[in-house]
Amino acid sequence: LATDLQDPSVSPRGQRAGGSVSDALQIGGDGATALRLLFVGAYVGHAHGSPAVSAAIARRLAERGAVVHTVSQRRHALLRLADVLATIARRAATTDVAHVDVFSGRAFLWAEAAVGLLRRLGVPVVCTLHGGGLPAFALAEPARVARLLRHARIVTAPSRYLREALRPLRDDVRVVPNPIDVAHFAAPVRDARRRTLLWLRALH
Repeated sequence: LATDLQDPSVSPRGQRAGGSVSDALQIGGDGATALRLLFVGAYVGHAHGSPAVSAAIARRLAERGAVVHTVSQRRHALLRLADVLATIARRAATTDVAHVDVFSGRAFLWAEAAVGLLRRLGVPVVCTLHGGGLPAFALAEPARVARLLRHARIVTAPSRYLREALRPLRDDVRVVPNPIDVAHFAAPVRDARRRTLLWLRALH
């Protein structure tokens, strides 16, 4: 992804602080060359549902030295939209790349507004597709979905299913599976000589 974003035609950020886009895309190092990222999605945390996968990715990138900001933690729809737009406007000048989560339904409006503003402010955008309802939404609203995907520099999806479903609207969607931290899952030591069979069938 970093290689593609090094194209100076992507945005006016081809030169910054006396360096090149390649300089800006180095993750780690001092603050002058660290990649500056803005993650746009629903970051309401464990207390109000499953945490966003992009929140874990943002945290790992920050651990590697990137300057990372996330938005929004607001639960109310209108407050979240206002927070997203205000944060983009405030941080656009100091953002190298923005990442936007794309869901169907009302959440699509937030992604649509975010990508539109980022594009007008010249910030390169990476979109990640989410949710089993997105293919049906794309069939119902093909023009809107195609416009949003067209404005993204790179589009990723966590599954081949979403990539194939959205292929008519964008044929270069990249599959990036959701990560699993294997450190949280210790494999038990098993006796190779012992086997256990679990048999399931319908109960009436």
